[in-house]
Amino acid sequence: MSMEEPSRRNFLKGALALGAVAVVGNKILRERKNESLPLDAANKTETDHLKQVSTPEQVGGLREYDMGDLEGRTFGPEIRIMIGLEKVPKHAHIDFKHQLDLMWSEKMSRIREMGGDAIPVVQFGEEIIGSYNPEHSTKMSLDNYERGIQEALDEVRIPNIELIRKIPTFTHCTDAQLLLIKSLESFIDARTLLTYSVTEIMPTGGDDSIVGVQLYDFLLRNAGTEYIAAIPAAHDGYLSFGPYQFTRYAIGDVAHVHNGASVMNSILRKPQLPEYVGNMRGGDHHKAAYLLALYNIAHLVKNLGAGPSKKLLDNVDALPKETILQYVATAHHLPGNAITAFKQFALAQTMPKKAHTDTASLTYAHFCKANGISGYCEKTKSNSDALKVFFGA
Repeated sequence: MSMEEPSRRNFLKGALALGAVAVVGNKILRERKNESLPLDAANKTETDHLKQVSTPEQVGGLREYDMGDLEGRTFGPEIRIMIGLEKVPKHAHIDFKHQLDLMWSEKMSRIREMGGDAIPVVQFGEEIIGSYNPEHSTKMSLDNYERGIQEALDEVRIPNIELIRKIPTFTHCTDAQLLLIKSLESFIDARTLLTYSVTEIMPTGGDDSIVGVQLYDFLLRNAGTEYIAAIPAAHDGYLSFGPYQFTRYAIGDVAHVHNGASVMNSILRKPQLPEYVGNMRGGDHHKAAYLLALYNIAHLVKNLGAGPSKKLLDNVDALPKETILQYVATAHHLPGNAITAFKQFALAQTMPKKAHTDTASLTYAHFCKANGISGYCEKTKSNSDALKVFFGA
């Protein structure tokens, strides 16, 4: 029996209940100074101009899937809600549309807890659920998905790094700073962004990181890329979803506040991103991931200052790629903390090395510990290692 009708009724029922909840206080989330709105206002602006993506077709129901490498695994709530299974058999019946409904319903509950207006996000959730068709979704392997990331990245790379000077914040970057930005940007490839995505949407880490990678591959092959692109962030009170869990702080909003990726997008000859996070579809997510990474790298170099930037540029060839991967992920999570940690790391790299210095104490990961982002940094490293194992590299 199809689970579609009760699923949709449950979502609408939850939406009405949340709409009746009074906003408790005027709680404000601040991710960056001068870039925040009250929670209800932020969600309202993000969804005022959503594209209409709903279809009249109602698709859903249980279908049987071969669970492959996931067979025998036991999952906790965060993974269970993605696939509807706790103990994984060899073959399982899953209704991905129903699971998407449950994830968005949980998102509503989170917003309710935080005292925000859930109605705009309910609207968006309904459109996403209504547009997702598991029968017609784009299914592919993880390696083909990585190729798609590279194609999106190739479309959006900034050809001339001097264009960054068009942005008022970076107008006074020295030539050496621009070269450093370009050097650090060159570390960003499809694997960097794929690792960044796995870190964002998979709750696994450490020895279990390989399970998160296997699950990502399973969802791509069976639920499709549209499913990955519709997964909501469970732990914040904003409209946030997709492979990188972007919010208005990465893309901007209807009030024409340019944040993160949309700042870099504004200097491209042909802008690549939609104006609002709610309009992101397909390759937009990967393009935004690159542009946000570039934005955070440019902010890092600006904060380093001219002298340290020149010293780091002179030593950039010896910089492990893993360092930039970890910075990209941690800067997405907590940009201020990541910049502080990297500044400390850069200073250590350019100071004379003492014979008794422990090499591990000079890594970016070491400085992440003192800045409250070591868990995120370690998770990124373990996901990177798991992807190498998965791809046999």
